[in-house]
Amino acid sequence: MKALFKVSISTNTIQRNENAYDIYQKHRTARRVSRGGSALLAELQRATPVPQRVAFRAKINRLRRECKDALIFRIIGLEQKLQEQARRENNLREEILRLSLGKGEPRK
Repeated sequence: MKALFKVSISTNTIQRNENAYDIYQKHRTARRVSRGGSALLAELQRATPVPQRVAFRAKINRLRRECKDALIFRIIGLEQKLQEQARRENNLREEILRLSLGKGEPRK
């Protein structure tokens, strides 16, 4: 871009503008070394609605700056919360069935 307009454009500006980012991706000369999950992230990004892609790319970039242990900690915490949520949903379903059938005492 600098060669055409004699003006430098920051990486953040390019990443925030969907059209500029598409042009950059098509014409960049240095190719990134493929990381293990880059194809999966690219697929996720394509599935993200266009208005939310800039925020999605920013989130990916923030997560890439975190150390692996911090990411592992976050994943394990999310898995635990997901299991707890599933347990609560099961309890609620059981309570709804109990109330709708008019049986017994509430479960704890």
